[in-house]
Amino acid sequence: MQYDGAWMTNWPWLFPVLLSSFKLFPLPLSKSIIAFNIGAAFFTFYYTEKKLRSLPAKWLLAALFLLPPFVKMYVMLWSEAIFVALLIPFLYTYQKQEKSTQQLLILTLLGALLCELRYAGIPIVFGLIIWEWITNKRITRTSLSLLLSLIPVITNLWWNRGYEMTILSNNTQGHQLQHFIHNYTQHYTTWIGFTVLIILILLGFIRFKKLTSKAVLFAFIPYWLLVLCFAPLKPEECLRYALPALPIFICIIDQEELLNQLSAKAFQYIILLLLPIVGIYIVYITNNGTGGYNKISWHRILINKGIIALPQQTIVYSNAPDLVYYQTHHQAKLWKTTTITDSNTVLLWVDGIDRTIPLPSEVNQLNMTRYAGFSVYKWK
Repeated sequence: MQYDGAWMTNWPWLFPVLLSSFKLFPLPLSKSIIAFNIGAAFFTFYYTEKKLRSLPAKWLLAALFLLPPFVKMYVMLWSEAIFVALLIPFLYTYQKQEKSTQQLLILTLLGALLCELRYAGIPIVFGLIIWEWITNKRITRTSLSLLLSLIPVITNLWWNRGYEMTILSNNTQGHQLQHFIHNYTQHYTTWIGFTVLIILILLGFIRFKKLTSKAVLFAFIPYWLLVLCFAPLKPEECLRYALPALPIFICIIDQEELLNQLSAKAFQYIILLLLPIVGIYIVYITNNGTGGYNKISWHRILINKGIIALPQQTIVYSNAPDLVYYQTHHQAKLWKTTTITDSNTVLLWVDGIDRTIPLPSEVNQLNMTRYAGFSVYKWK
């Protein structure tokens, strides 16, 4: 369920359930999530580094994990950190030539978890199924395992089909071409980035010798078409959705032995240059947060001004009850038409969050305390 009691449909069930389980940890919710994501980062790096063959590829992977956008992926409330931790073992399992029954079961499980974590997993799995059919002209044990991995998310979509169709119809009203053009050309960085990506994919199909490497490239084509056509995105959102593909590209380039002739020292120098940048970035996000609900200023104000110290019997209403809970662990209810009539009721109104909920007119009759980013209304 969402903050307002509606069904969660932006993601499948796995990520929201995982988030709700963090309240069992003794740490604050925000710190528990970041600790889990950092653990996922270490696992992803360790697993991938062990699979890479060439030293330059390993140094390139280390440089990638030190890039500020990649660091941000692991300190935000995003599912990409877990998605990448599942995606890399999933693709390595898929690339095994002769798969045992156990490996096929692992492939099915990882594919199902990918799709239940993010809908973005569906086009990747679907792309591999198409590739299996193109190259084999029949249903193989691998393609059957991939098909089985789609059953849980298809069941989930069917169960919530009324809500899912609402979101789908809002984003697919014949504007896919406009979305694609907007996302591709809105900024010179996205134009350059997507052009380089297209060139790399084309070169991969020409230069790569292994069918399994081409299969991974092929799987990301429907993924990117979905990202670019589904909805208009900001440049930083395009970068966010590109991040999971970067370690995958390093893996398949390493498998094709295209990095063997490069000097590992060049990547060592790159890492030496990145280390102070990463240090500055970590200091900055430690002091200021990473944006959105991770703003340190909001968290400090919520604590320092006593929101977190409210008596347990206090009923807190807000236009952003999820923010209040995320930052303070204090339960809050979504403001609708409730009237504040006693001292045990508080309205916390967060600026900059548009959920089509108007600020009630009766607030003029309440005591208001103004802070940076939000206001607190209490009964006089």
